[in-house]
Amino acid sequence: MSNADLAGALTSISGSGIGDGDYVGYFVNQHGNQLVFVQRPGEAQAVLLHSDLAWQPERISPDAFRIGTEGARASSALGRVPKIGDVILNQAEALCPAAYFEASAWLRDG
Repeated sequence: MSNADLAGALTSISGSGIGDGDYVGYFVNQHGNQLVFVQRPGEAQAVLLHSDLAWQPERISPDAFRIGTEGARASSALGRVPKIGDVILNQAEALCPAAYFEASAWLRDG
């Protein structure tokens, strides 16, 4: 599948425009919830689309999902719980954006 085909398929799923030059990550958890990560060239933040949020775009920062920080792991009741909007992310859902941010750093840096 080409990048254009993937972008078209994910645009269809989420209803959000995804450009040919965007870095895109797609994840489905064990419950069937879908996440689409979109990093546009030159932008400091990415967009996360989540099926539990009715595909409403949420701007997210790499600092909130840096691997090895509280933002990138599901936490105990006493720790920080990673959230996007009102949706609490499990460990796999939190680690995916962290990995996507690492993989797309070259786009943010120009």
